[in-house]
Amino acid sequence: MKRTCKDKMGWHADNEPELGQQPVIVSLSFGEKRRFQLKRKTAEEDLPEYQLTLFPGSLMIMYGRLQDDWLHRVPTEYHDRDERINLTFRCVHPR
Repeated sequence: MKRTCKDKMGWHADNEPELGQQPVIVSLSFGEKRRFQLKRKTAEEDLPEYQLTLFPGSLMIMYGRLQDDWLHRVPTEYHDRDERINLTFRCVHPR
């Protein structure tokens, strides 16, 4: 399947039980730059509170209460973008 500029990841938190409490999530971006947005879970509007650009080679680490209190996403881009690959690392705890 050909990836397009319309690829996205909707609002979510990485809060699956097998990740444990306050998981550490490490994300490494390759390819085209993309926006990354954060909003508080308690936000009434669907608007990001923070936004940053993930450039090729960007390393992002999410930890602490971020997954408890915040949602994050990679929104749809409405202009041409090349392909992007994101490697995400999580420590999974067996039950």
